[in-house]
Amino acid sequence: PRVASDPGVRAGFRADLERQVRESPHSAQAHEMLATVAIMDGRLDEARSHLEQSLRIDPSPEVRARLDELRRQAGR
Repeated sequence: PRVASDPGVRAGFRADLERQVRESPHSAQAHEMLATVAIMDGRLDEARSHLEQSLRIDPSPEVRARLDELRRQAGR
């Protein structure tokens, strides 16, 4: 997808998601999507933070698995 390969498109997508989180801070999906964009950009601490927030809002096993994998990759 274009979002994954184009940094400019990702930046716009990230800005839209950040706006969504400001407007709806309890959107687990927006936090999870921001984590995905952060991972694509190599911002792993930010991704971890968004996944943790997503889990606090909606403790889904899929997000837990993503967070566990991210922690394994980071050696934490």
